[in-house]
Amino acid sequence: MGSTKRVCDCDCIRMIRPNILSLDKFRTERSETGHVPHTFLADLNENAMGPSLAPESMLWACQEVAMPTALFANDPWQEREAFSRYPDLNHVELKQAFCDFRNQRNGALEPLEPSNICVSSGLDDMIDLIVRCMCRPGQDRILICPPVYHMYQTSATINDIETVAIPLDSHNRFQLRLPEIQKTLRSDPSIKICFVCNPGNPTGFGIPVRDIQTLLDDPVWQGILVVDEAYIDFASTTQSVIGLVNRYPRLVVLQTLSKAFGLASIRVGFGVACAHLCAVLNNVKKPYSVSSQSIAVAKAALTEQSLALLRVKLRSICEERTRLARALGRIRGIAIRGGMDTNFVLFEVCRLGSASGEVSGRPCNVSAAGLVSLLRESAGILVRFKGMEYGCEGCVRVSVGNGEENERFVEQVRLLMQFLERAM
Repeated sequence: MGSTKRVCDCDCIRMIRPNILSLDKFRTERSETGHVPHTFLADLNENAMGPSLAPESMLWACQEVAMPTALFANDPWQEREAFSRYPDLNHVELKQAFCDFRNQRNGALEPLEPSNICVSSGLDDMIDLIVRCMCRPGQDRILICPPVYHMYQTSATINDIETVAIPLDSHNRFQLRLPEIQKTLRSDPSIKICFVCNPGNPTGFGIPVRDIQTLLDDPVWQGILVVDEAYIDFASTTQSVIGLVNRYPRLVVLQTLSKAFGLASIRVGFGVACAHLCAVLNNVKKPYSVSSQSIAVAKAALTEQSLALLRVKLRSICEERTRLARALGRIRGIAIRGGMDTNFVLFEVCRLGSASGEVSGRPCNVSAAGLVSLLRESAGILVRFKGMEYGCEGCVRVSVGNGEENERFVEQVRLLMQFLERAM
């Protein structure tokens, strides 16, 4: 650990805790010189005999292990190294592949470089890392806009950080209440981070780029704006702001391989920001938080062949999303509540069983919770009840499945809504 605070004029550095700035990046001989295959690696006290996993054991036949090991071109040395050696610290190849993908997809005016990237073990890890870097326990605050992903507040609570909430406008496609947000940010200098989910979870609506730029251009508030773009690749109209990170040093964009890429189990997320801020994040992050197997799978997912498959699957998901929403909207007592920019549909369950035999049209938590329970118990279908979140009374969130799964779900909802109406 160093003892001298780094000197940097970048705006992003002003919000970072002084003790965090004093940290040096974790380094080893290997991370500084690079790893040459077949080099005698005697610097990190690893087991040079390799993993104690018998070739005939069932583990090697498991898909979870077979897929990563297949990425090493059947080279026994590389397979051994992948399990017995510590992972690469710098992830340069993975960062470059991610930059190439995003630069091409988003047409960034100022192209991303590996220095703009911090790789983490999923976005929850990155959220916690940002909160720890910026906020002093018991003193600073974050701002969130519910209904929103719960981990922002969870991370703040764990780190003894208070949360300020300015709800989204539930009567206007769950958009930001910019005047209220700006007034709150300007009046409270203890708010160091503002989190925006784009597209929103559970709302499914995107946030216009101009609204995000309005917050970044605010002449008074100088905190960090974190834009969570976990679902951005499903968006039909919402634009990513990842191309703005070199223009706005106080902007951090979060992206992941868990959603559109279908790689939730490998736990790989990306924090994209000004190179100065990323350097600090990389200094603070746990040095071996992403496994070699996860890195290998992530790089494979960013090859041209895999990206071509990604585009095909994204088209299918978006088409199924539209069909699912339309089919649900035709069911008596169901109304679509959320937007169409994610891989899920948020819908309302309305009050059933009125004296006149008509649906009341008002969302009902009792009916929604009943539907969720019946789907689980009678049909083996798991969905999320969201009725207790701001602006989501009577709401249920369902992930888009394949065509057969979606048809089964719609039919079960239709039957169970009829049952609920008779029972109430």
